[in-house]
Amino acid sequence: MERAIKTWFMGKITVETYIFLHLDGMHPVVRETEKAYLLEVEGCTVDGERDVTKNVWVPKSCSLTEEEYREEQEREDKAFKDGRKYNERLVEFCKENGVKGARIGLRTKTLIRKIEEAGLEAPAR
Repeated sequence: MERAIKTWFMGKITVETYIFLHLDGMHPVVRETEKAYLLEVEGCTVDGERDVTKNVWVPKSCSLTEEEYREEQEREDKAFKDGRKYNERLVEFCKENGVKGARIGLRTKTLIRKIEEAGLEAPAR
């Protein structure tokens, strides 16, 4: 059996500072208790010299099946694409309305601030 780790929980997993774990994707279950899975996670040392395998306890509520993992990835991809489209729309809005300094590559928050400083209202998502 394999399980994935929820994205928000990945940041809570701590290991030695010289190891970089590859936490995304599916991981084999080594052991299981009533409340958690012991997952085998692969990684490497920070300098890239050695491959490392670590066992990490993950609460069952913070793990995903393969299907749930795919759905989470699709949601994240869709959110990223939607955000990118909105950002591009803001750049076009800035060009059409003469807002200075707006260009592709600026954060959405920065574009909205520039629009508001120009005395305009940013278009809704």
